[in-house]
Amino acid sequence: MMSEIGGIHTIKFKQHPNLELGSAAFFIPRNYGNYLFFGGAFSAKDHEFFYNKGGIWKQFLTSKNQVSPHVGSIFNKYGAYLVIGEDNGNPFVYLDAPVESVGKQFFDKDMEIIEHGDFHCWFILKQKNKYYLIVDEHLNLKEGKISWSKEFRLNENSMENLERYKEIPLEAILFSNYSNHEPFHQTYGETIGSLFKQMS
Repeated sequence: MMSEIGGIHTIKFKQHPNLELGSAAFFIPRNYGNYLFFGGAFSAKDHEFFYNKGGIWKQFLTSKNQVSPHVGSIFNKYGAYLVIGEDNGNPFVYLDAPVESVGKQFFDKDMEIIEHGDFHCWFILKQKNKYYLIVDEHLNLKEGKISWSKEFRLNENSMENLERYKEIPLEAILFSNYSNHEPFHQTYGETIGSLFKQMS
């Protein structure tokens, strides 16, 4: 199921038919090449949509734990290299897709990376003059407020990274995993600093 807000297309995947649990992918048309965050088992209709929009230029994950056969499949269809926010050699030699490290092979002036321990990261993406925070399974949404997942806390270095971006006004947070809420969560310009102060 695909929906669109602000030029960002959200594709939802249910993880279990009886639960409000799911994962999401985000397709973002860009002037110089389209981005896909968190690939998945797309339908023929999804692929027709991607092709009509010019295909997929780069695919992004926030950690190597999210790597699946879909990465190789997307590369085979579109030639889309995987971009991941970590630099510890190439842990993906078993993949059928080339990997680009952020800051070396890949650079985007409209993207910032927040590293948060064990080679995980979040992305801050500027799209049509609005900012979006793209996060992994370490953040949840409960009663309209973001919170840590039970097993995770930011480390000291991560807090320093967040402090650098605290004044950025976010249009939305894009969740790779969701439960009882939409994966595209609009924040309407609330700053990163304000959002994280509310966290429990």
